[in-house]
Amino acid sequence: MVIAAGYAVYAVAAPGVPALEGTVSEDLLEQLTRAPVFLILTWIIFEITRRRPLPDYGSRSPDAANATFELLAIAGYTLAAMVVLGFFGITYHPQENDPSLSQGDLVLWAAVNPIVYALIPYLWLRSRGNSATDLGLRGNRWRLDWKLLAVVGGIDMILAIIFSDYLELELGQMALATPLTFVLFGLGAGIPVVLLTQAVVAPRVYAITGSHLSAGAASVIAYALFSSTDRGLLYDSAGHAVLSFLFITVANFGPGLVKAMLTVRTGNAWLHFLAYHVVSFHIWADAPLVARIFEL
Repeated sequence: MVIAAGYAVYAVAAPGVPALEGTVSEDLLEQLTRAPVFLILTWIIFEITRRRPLPDYGSRSPDAANATFELLAIAGYTLAAMVVLGFFGITYHPQENDPSLSQGDLVLWAAVNPIVYALIPYLWLRSRGNSATDLGLRGNRWRLDWKLLAVVGGIDMILAIIFSDYLELELGQMALATPLTFVLFGLGAGIPVVLLTQAVVAPRVYAITGSHLSAGAASVIAYALFSSTDRGLLYDSAGHAVLSFLFITVANFGPGLVKAMLTVRTGNAWLHFLAYHVVSFHIWADAPLVARIFEL
């Protein structure tokens, strides 16, 4: 169903919406060809965790009324922050294809995003009595999660290295760009997703619905919506808005599903950061960009 929707977006949007054409043809078709990988990883996560009990989100979550209030408040705050930061050119993903992207742009992006999308919401949630353990940020069972980290993270790391330009870097560039990429993308892209889509959404949707499946689905949607202000998306008409929404949903469905599975099956909001986001993907895929921009 998702794949069919993706091809429909490509067929409709690419010829008729110039601002989407390059983005759709480059990113969406890549995601569609990777669909079997997402499904395989989802199956691997299920198989590794099938004999362990699901996390007790009931003990972590506020009651349904407070969960609804906190979820709506965080959603409203995040939407407002995305709109405001978008006016200043700061989006969830940096404008990597923009030739004017500078060192200062990347540093500003990495400094602002974790404050706006992680630190402020985290402090607000803590002030309402939510502990770090409630949010899945502490007390995690890493002795049970190491196999997921090794298998899922290993597969994603290998694919990221193979299909990126990382191996084209010289050894000296690798030595400098790899840790710098981890810091920049860990702060700018990783920490916000850890908090807002995994630590906040999953337990609160569970408190409202009583369903791990609903909690996972909501995390997938939340992750997709994080990219709604990225470059190439248009909201100047109802038609463009619908196409943009379909695009971000389909393009991010697979990665969001794997991230949500890791969280919902383990209760560890940090696990996807290591196994299927920054450590396993971004530091390899984006090191060439960092090396170029910082002239390493």
